[in-house]
Order: sequence, then structure tokens, then C-alpha cells
Amino acid sequence: MRALAHLRLVLLAALLAPVFTGCHVKDDFTINPDGSGKVVHMIVAPPEMTDSEARGQLMGMHRQAQGIEGWASPFVKRTAENTTLGVTAYFKNFENAGVGGRTQFKTTKNADGTWTIALAEPPAASRPASQPATSMPADMDAAVKAAAAEIKEQLSSPMMKDMAKMKQTNTYRLPGPIKAVNGFKKIDERTVSIELDMGKAMEGMRKLADDPARLRKVIESGATRGGKPDMESPAIRKMLMKDIMGVEEPIFVTFTPEAKPLFDYNAEVAKASAKPDTAFYVNAGVLPKTLPAAAKPFDGVKFAVESAKREPKSFFGPRIAVKVNVTAPADASFMPLRTEVFTIEDTSGAYLDMPEAGGRGTSFGGMTLNSSRPTTFDVAIKNDDKVTKVKRIFGIMTMATYSKMSEVDLGEIELKPGAKLGKYGIVIKDIKAMGQGNNAMRQVTIDTEKNPALGAIKFFDASGKEVLSMGATPQKKTERQSMHFGNSSPLPEKATVKVTIYDDYKEADVPFELKDIEIAPADAKP
Repeated sequence: MRALAHLRLVLLAALLAPVFTGCHVKDDFTINPDGSGKVVHMIVAPPEMTDSEARGQLMGMHRQAQGIEGWASPFVKRTAENTTLGVTAYFKNFENAGVGGRTQFKTTKNADGTWTIALAEPPAASRPASQPATSMPADMDAAVKAAAAEIKEQLSSPMMKDMAKMKQTNTYRLPGPIKAVNGFKKIDERTVSIELDMGKAMEGMRKLADDPARLRKVIESGATRGGKPDMESPAIRKMLMKDIMGVEEPIFVTFTPEAKPLFDYNAEVAKASAKPDTAFYVNAGVLPKTLPAAAKPFDGVKFAVESAKREPKSFFGPRIAVKVNVTAPADASFMPLRTEVFTIEDTSGAYLDMPEAGGRGTSFGGMTLNSSRPTTFDVAIKNDDKVTKVKRIFGIMTMATYSKMSEVDLGEIELKPGAKLGKYGIVIKDIKAMGQGNNAMRQVTIDTEKNPALGAIKFFDASGKEVLSMGATPQKKTERQSMHFGNSSPLPEKATVKVTIYDDYKEADVPFELKDIEIAPADAKP
């Protein structure tokens, strides 16, 4: 969605891209006069962030970092209001440092000895040129109305509502007194903070859409592309940044560094970990020290290495792939839901990375596992010629068991917000129109007031054609969503609902541990 990408650039949402939607990212910098320093990087996420997602965010921070020499104090804390996770990272050169993705703040050492930290503009090379001022729409009034309608449509989407909750707050503890500041909040003579709020960016866009005179000026100024406002143009960015920050650009703080460091960088780095490994996360309580025993009836599930080899031409790029075979006892049926790999160690016990692509976990879609129907999953390891043997891999497979699965016809429901059906309390929570013409869609959100072990929830029109389907395996979340694409047929006013019920449903985390794995060379065949 083009307009969505533009909005993200306006707020410099690249700062937030690596994190969970709806999160508040907080970076607290302490900077020494020589440019060394540390940052406490935190993500405040919704309480529903799972343990797996929290660990994945925390353990992925070092992969996206720049210029970091040491790591310390990782943590994950939960309250009823949120999940907070973070880590302390040490950098030798503040100008090149970043954690959790690229930064949009630039640092300049000025000729008079002062330093300036400023909110950087997107690189000009990344922005296609706006149309020249002479390229005006033939019907200016129609162009203004069309631009306002497009902006409002994008702002009303559920995705944008989630993005409105995204924030980035940076705090800077400076090695000298502040000389000048604009847009940063001055906390004291040596400390400033700044907050980038996606919600304020959207409010600025809303004001623009509601002001035909401003929109007309935007179009007449040439800050357009295809006859519509170019949200990446410097002119519109300048206008919106004033709405967001309350002041005009440039947004900066200038200070005069002094000789005394704020902390002993070398002493703290010496105690930190050069690279996060298994012990680093285990000691922080992020990973378990030992694997718990599997609860009955899951204790009969077995894990074994089927193969381990290099794959130089895999879909995800060069990697080492360990294929794991999973079997279950003859007298039981299980449903694998997902896996999560906690630790991969080389022969020295050091932590081995997984590839950037391919993920840390694997999800399964409604399959049944028993002695006559085993399954497999891959553990992907970043390719390294030095790795010829893996000492240990451990993690969990979340599994379910049940006595019977059956489909139940709950009857008919009106497809409108507030409609309710059946003893499971299925409620049509929201229906959103998205797109136009051949791209017209309806996003349907439902909720279940009671949440038994419901699998797939399917909606059928009067002819028996399936028009919506939500989920394949039982879910702990009661809220679900589905998209209906209107270019094939309209969404009916009413639909028959059928749900899959799992009797005697139980779910548990089944631990697995694989040891002393020899890595075979890549196959000779392509």
C-alpha cells in the first residue's frame, strides 16, 4: 500500500519496523566525551505478546545491531498492562551505533567543538522526484477531493489503527552542557528526550485531509506524484513534522562535550558479553537452564535427527539444515501446533545463529501425528564452514491431543457488526471495507465469548459456497480475522456457520534435546 509506506516515512517508522505492531520502543543513551557509550534498548509490547515472540524479539536484537562491542542485562518482564523486554548494549562510536534496526538520528561533530544530534531526513536518493509545479491536475477541486478521500481511507484501516499505537522514545544523557535545542524535550542541562508518535503523524495527516486549502497548496506547490500529495516530499514532511513535534525542522540538540566520562566504558565492557550466547540468555532467565519433563500423555513423543547437511542453495539462502523426525506412540493421536528452538550450541558450547530468514519457529496446520504418521521439521543454522558438528539443540514443540474431532453446524448469522450466534457466543465484531474496484475486500473480525477448543470456523452462503474461513487449528485467542475478496462475489448478508470442535482437548509444550550432530557436506546434485 503506497500511502501506508509514505506515512511510515513521514514518522520515520523505520525506527519501529523490527518490532511488534503496537509497541513502544525506548532507547536510553549514555554518551562519553570520546563517543563511547551504552544504550538500554527496551520494547514495551502488549500483554498478549507470547513468550516465544518476546524471546524472538530479544534474541534477534543483536542480529540487527550496528557498532556494538558488548551486551549485558537482557530481561523479559510481564505485567497485566504490558510485556517489557530489553538489553544493554555498549558501543565504541556513538555515530555508528544502533540496536534493533537502523536509526534515523544523525550525529555531527561541528568545527567549534560542539556535537549535534539531529532527526535526519530520509535520503534524497530513496525518494522519487515529485512532479514539477507546472504539472497541475486539470480539475483542481476534483484532485483535492480525491487526495482527501485516499488519505482518510488509509487512516481508517485496522492496520493503521494498530500502527497508531507505535512510539519511539529516545533519551540522551550527554557528556556536556546543552548549547541549543529544538524539538527535543530538555530534562536538565545535560539530558534531553524525544518522542516520535505514530498517532500524532496520523492526526497530522487527518488535519491535512480535512483542510482543502492546505491540500490545494500542497498540490499547487508541486509536492505531488500522480496528481496526489507526495507524502515523502520535503514540503509535506516539513508541514507534518510541525504537527507532530510542535516546532519546525530542523529537530536537533547541540552540546559541548567535556573531558570527564559519564562511566568507565572499558570496565563495563570487560564484564559484558562480546556476543550473546546460550549462557548469556540462560543467566538472564530468558532461556531455561534445563528442560522440564514432558507431561503425560505427551511423554511418549520422540524426537530424532533424520539428517544434518549443508544446503548452499536453499530457498532461504545458504544454511545448515537439521531435519528432525517426530513420532508418537501407537495408541495416541497428537496435533503438532508449532516449534520453538531455544538453543543451538557448537562443540565448545557457544551459541550458533539461525539465518535471518526462515524464522526461529515452525507452525503446523491441523495435521495429526501418530506412530503411523510421523512428521518432520527443520532447524536452520547460519552457514559456517567451521561448524562440522553441533553439540546440542534444544527447544519445545507445542502439541495438542484430543479424543474426537467433529464439525458442528451452528446455523445462520447476519454478517453485520454486533450479530451473535450459538452457544459459543460467536460475535461479528467488525467488518471493514478495504480497497476499491477489482481490489475491493472486506475484513471480517469475530470474537468468541466462550472459547472451547474451536478449530476452523467457516461461513457459507445460501448456495453452500464457502465465503470466509478462520483458522485451522485450535487457538487460545478468541479474536480471529478473515478477508473476503469482492472481485469474485459480494459478501452475503447472511451466512451459515460451521465450527470444528475438539473434545477433551489438551495442549502442552513438549521439550526436545538433540545431541552430537555430525554435519554432512552438501549434496553433489543441484
